[in-house]
Amino acid sequence: MVNLIAAPVDLLQVRTDFPYAVEVRPSIKIPLADGCWLHARAWIPETAEASPVPAPVEYAPFRHRDFTAPRDALIHPWFAGHGYASLRVELRGSGDSSGLPQDEYVIQEQEDAVQAKTGTASSQTKVCLRSLALKLLSPASSRQAWRPAPPPLR
Repeated sequence: MVNLIAAPVDLLQVRTDFPYAVEVRPSIKIPLADGCWLHARAWIPETAEASPVPAPVEYAPFRHRDFTAPRDALIHPWFAGHGYASLRVELRGSGDSSGLPQDEYVIQEQEDAVQAKTGTASSQTKVCLRSLALKLLSPASSRQAWRPAPPPLR
């Protein structure tokens, strides 16, 4: 397996030809109930405005403008190029998200994730999303399994 953060790009086989054209939205603010907001970057297939598309959502504490940018530039366009809207959401207090970072494994982080999932599907992103799969890379992800599932999105 190749470490996509550390590997030089010239060692990787990078695909740039996809079935769908990809639009990058570098700055999306997802509002939270307490007034804070989470910052997200989205890679959207050209068909997303006209027809609903599923979207994997990566929710992580790592800043997407520098630390994971090389990896994100390889992974997320692939999803969008194959008809998925791929979103990369930063945790509260990390990167460009507002608020203060908290300790690991806090309930607030998990509740923010549920709100981000719901908020991402709302009209504020101007993308019509049919379904979202939340990929948790945060420290709390190991505890997410015991949390009750949020209500289904419509």
